[in-house]
Amino acid sequence: MNGLRRPAGTGPDAGVLRSLRGLIGLRELLWPVFAGTVTLLSALSLTVVSAWLITRSWQMPPLMEITVAVTSVRALGISRSVFRYIDRLAAHHVALTAAERSRLALWRNLSGKPQVAGCGRGELAGLLGTDVDTLANVVVRFVIPTLIAATTSILAVCFAAVLSVPSAAVLAVGLAVAGMAAPYLIYRTTVAGVDPRARALTDTASAIESVLVDSAGLRIRGQLDEAIAAATRSTTAVARIDRHTGNAAGRASALATAASTLCAVATVGIAAYLMGTAHSPEWLTVLVLIPLAAFESVAALPAGAQTLARSRLSLITLADAPSTGAVGPSGATIPADLPLELAAPLLRVHDLETAHGNLGPWNFELPFGEYKEITAPSGSGKTTLLKTLAGAISPLSGRVEIVADSRPLPPVPEVVRFVAEDEHIFATTVRDNIAVGNPKATAGEIAEVTTALGLAEWVSRLPDGLDTVLADGADSLSGGQRRRLILARALVSTAPILLLDEPTEHIDEASEAILQLLRDGCAHGTLPGARGRRSVVVVRHPRQVRQ
Repeated sequence: MNGLRRPAGTGPDAGVLRSLRGLIGLRELLWPVFAGTVTLLSALSLTVVSAWLITRSWQMPPLMEITVAVTSVRALGISRSVFRYIDRLAAHHVALTAAERSRLALWRNLSGKPQVAGCGRGELAGLLGTDVDTLANVVVRFVIPTLIAATTSILAVCFAAVLSVPSAAVLAVGLAVAGMAAPYLIYRTTVAGVDPRARALTDTASAIESVLVDSAGLRIRGQLDEAIAAATRSTTAVARIDRHTGNAAGRASALATAASTLCAVATVGIAAYLMGTAHSPEWLTVLVLIPLAAFESVAALPAGAQTLARSRLSLITLADAPSTGAVGPSGATIPADLPLELAAPLLRVHDLETAHGNLGPWNFELPFGEYKEITAPSGSGKTTLLKTLAGAISPLSGRVEIVADSRPLPPVPEVVRFVAEDEHIFATTVRDNIAVGNPKATAGEIAEVTTALGLAEWVSRLPDGLDTVLADGADSLSGGQRRRLILARALVSTAPILLLDEPTEHIDEASEAILQLLRDGCAHGTLPGARGRRSVVVVRHPRQVRQ
């Protein structure tokens, strides 16, 4: 998908924080953080007052001396519940507001870009659905709890310092281990599995969507069992990665528990050492119980760190998507004095290793106007290769160069167009669906590609021809019609390089004819559509190999 770049998972962690700052307003966080801090301070105060009250009552003082403490315990218990409720309401309000704002901004950005049609349906659903929902989850489970924990921990350490500086120092170290070291441990472990998990989730969504939408066609072609097996494999891969990160979460939780326990033991030791005539039993009880109450503030951070790690790519994608333009990952821009309609770019690949699959390393040059065909089995990384060539996915190693007149060009849709096998079909006219590839496509170009791809007879039978509305989108078409329509959309585009993912997957009876059309068109500069001459890269399944 050209228009929506998903960054690699190995980028700097500072990018995640920058993305969060760009997606969430700091002022929005003030009220939920305040409510959450008051909730935890109420719990801490309740523990302190209760400890003092129990110890003091043991000494059987006059009733008037403990009346205030008794009333305070009841008030703090009520306030804790009230502010906890307010905290939850405020946190979810901020999260849902941020999600709504991001989804609207993202949709406005996507709806203004013709290359949105190059996105797979599962990929679009993931971006507008899962990625945005992930933002809300991160706000509730990481951002707000972290700010609350930091504020509460500082206040707890300060209060402990009033009673005993050594105990406050021990408490600070314990909170740092439980609230920083343990979350960081699980964060790093989870980040290592983010890319494989994201790929597995995408594969799962695409596989399930394919089975649900095209089960009849898959059964007829004898591919249903393979599609179900692919969905099972991707689901199993997600479960395996989750088990690994779950073990890491257990270790992090054990570290946090150990820090809390050792801090409490150390505090008891310090209190016993300092206990004397200068300190009362109430002082000892309060000092010992402070660490137990204070660690409640950091208890949720390991799980929050895991949520952040799993949401890492989604957050960066959401923050970057609105600004995606005609600038490639390397910073290259389209030269103003180089008309793209006249450009004849060379595609050069050096030692390219992709983020998924067992293909590669890749080394090849594709001079302008040539045809290249890659045949490999499902799951080997063919689609990932094309997305890497299009600049939608960062390579693990190596580089991709697009050069015209000795000048580098960025991998943007105007230069290199990736055509997904499940591009979206809109509930609009046939003409408009084809024109998504090029809003300026002429009637002659549209007629030329529909005739060349065998759509002309079908169009002639439609009630309004090219102006017939496909009311149900892709469901209005057969598998073969849908693939031809997607290919027609690619051919009316002006991109000098086309990357076609399984262009004949659902049209087996005419696969060879269409592929031969592309081969001959590249060889003689007679491709139908907006450009008679362009470079074409096709990836296909081995079952489609020429006989």
